[in-house]
Amino acid sequence: MENETTKNIATWLYLEGITEKGTYPQVKGKSSSPEFHDIYKRCLVSFYLSAQKANPDGTFFLFCNIDLISSTREIDVNLIKLLKRLNIKFIHLQFTFQPPDEQRKWRNQFYVLDILKYFSITLHDNSTCIILDGDVIWSGTPATNQLWSDLSEIGYLNMLPIAGKDEIINGFTINELGKLSKDLGNVNKDIQYAGGEFIALRGDYLKKVFQESSCYWEKYRGYLLKSDSALIEEAHFLSIVYSSLGMKFGVGDKYIRRIWTQVLHYSNREAADIDLVCWHLPAEKRFAIRRIAEKFLKDGRDWPSFGSDHWLGIVRELGLTHNSFTKTLLDLSISLRDRVREIRS
Repeated sequence: MENETTKNIATWLYLEGITEKGTYPQVKGKSSSPEFHDIYKRCLVSFYLSAQKANPDGTFFLFCNIDLISSTREIDVNLIKLLKRLNIKFIHLQFTFQPPDEQRKWRNQFYVLDILKYFSITLHDNSTCIILDGDVIWSGTPATNQLWSDLSEIGYLNMLPIAGKDEIINGFTINELGKLSKDLGNVNKDIQYAGGEFIALRGDYLKKVFQESSCYWEKYRGYLLKSDSALIEEAHFLSIVYSSLGMKFGVGDKYIRRIWTQVLHYSNREAADIDLVCWHLPAEKRFAIRRIAEKFLKDGRDWPSFGSDHWLGIVRELGLTHNSFTKTLLDLSISLRDRVREIRS
């Protein structure tokens, strides 16, 4: 096998072209525009800096569909300089698991299936792999070691953003997802919604998940030809796969949570969030994560140690415990600017 490193950590950057026209609820604007792309590029700064600080013995991957290294744009040049300093492995990977043309919402998220395919070929059975969304930040807590220990022992971890059977998430309730799962041939009735921002698998389980995903992908594509069922996203799809394999749900909930921190919008903060291994902060892509990226790209500092004053400052910037007056003003100014741009475009 090519890669036998015990701890493998990956995220991805899929940059859409003008013909793809994907839509993503947290980010307004054309998915092919430089401004749209830059939001996701900046996420890589806090992702890899925090991941490497928390996992100094890890191997880090960035999967991308374009040759970012040859770009001459200032943000790209500075980003690549940082990622090379951090010894990130750049993997150029084409998007082959593309959903039907009519699917626009969360379109490029099925790119994770291509990443699973890559690791199914290169990963040793006993190695462990975590694939995360770019807007995830590692806290650096000592509990990080326990996450890897559990993953190595159990073989997989996943997290549950919702638990209510009637709560709608991206167009489906859990009950509706169960019906679709049955229609696709899954005989296991035990199913939940496992968040796609956290895919954690040991090599042997990863190969099983990819093999099952390949089978269900063909079933799903065929199903859409004869059904008017709503289109699903990658987390719905992987939840069906996990269920089919008899994997338990929520076994990684103590390590990561989807945390909403929006100013004047929905917030689900909890005091215990600060102790999580990973913080998924979808709303902060346009706000705090952007500001943090600009600082670190400018001054070249390393990520602060867990519990230090600088670390606590980042916690405050992210709004992890509350939205300060300063953060509120900064976020609202960005929201206003984006609305003006949207109206003018």
